[in-house]
Order: sequence, then structure tokens, then C-alpha cells
Amino acid sequence: METINFWQVHGLFFLFFMFFFPRLTMLFATTFTGGIFFWLGFIFVPRLTVAIYASFTYWDANPILVVITWIWAIVGELFCKGSTVTHTANKRKHNKRKQ
Repeated sequence: METINFWQVHGLFFLFFMFFFPRLTMLFATTFTGGIFFWLGFIFVPRLTVAIYASFTYWDANPILVVITWIWAIVGELFCKGSTVTHTANKRKHNKRKQ
């Protein structure tokens, strides 16, 4: 099986959009589609889905990029989920004070 180098297929522009807009980039700029796990990952944990696909596709040629992708995915999912939970908790406290 031939190894695929990320930089031969994509550039910094793609990396920028994948970092900030993972759902849109997966939808419009990748060939990975279909399957229940793809759509569940696309909806609920897009960064982890990107990290999983990066591991399968680019691990042999770009292991450092894949490790950075996993760090980005875990930190990004924790930060986004954590900020939503914190915002909801603060909103509930604020609403209780008004009553």
C-alpha cells in the first residue's frame, strides 16, 4: 500500500479551514462520506473524526502531524464542550437570581 503525504495532497489553506471549520471542510473538501459512524462523528465530534481519518491516512508519512491532530482534537472537544456546559450553568444561576 502506498503512503500518502499530507503536503502532497493538501496545503496550509486546507489545514487552516480544517482547524477552524472541521464540519464544513469534511463536508465539502474530503472524499470521506457515508456510513453511520461518519455521520455520528460529523454531528457530535467532528475534530475526533478528523483525527481518526488522519491516523488511517497519514500515519505512515506524517506521524507528527497526526499527533498534533489528536492533541488539537482532544483539546478542542474538551474546550467546546466545557465552555457550553459552563455557559449553561452560569445562565441557570443568573436566571435563579432574577426570580
